[in-house]
Amino acid sequence: MVRVITQETYDDVVKENMDEFDMSPEEAIKEAIAQFEAQGVDLSNIIKNLKLNTGEEHQVSLTVKKLKELSNAAQNNDEPILEQLNILVRECNKYIAHRVRAGKEVY
Repeated sequence: MVRVITQETYDDVVKENMDEFDMSPEEAIKEAIAQFEAQGVDLSNIIKNLKLNTGEEHQVSLTVKKLKELSNAAQNNDEPILEQLNILVRECNKYIAHRVRAGKEVY
């Protein structure tokens, strides 16, 4: 049986590795991946690069939030929306994990 985790669970484990064991972000990622793979966890839906070590959100999340803000704003200029859509398309074309994240951010 394949196990699945959320992006947040993965991010929390990486952060914990960094905080508790004084690992670099690269070491923490490598260790988290090894831990989850040893437990039979499917990581195909997980964005493995970590921008969270600086407290930032994933680019996909930021872009979807910006698109929501722009769609709720009353403006006559479509350029900012098109710009954010192009960013989202680039992010989603990277890996399936990015598309999964975008889909979850919509709701």
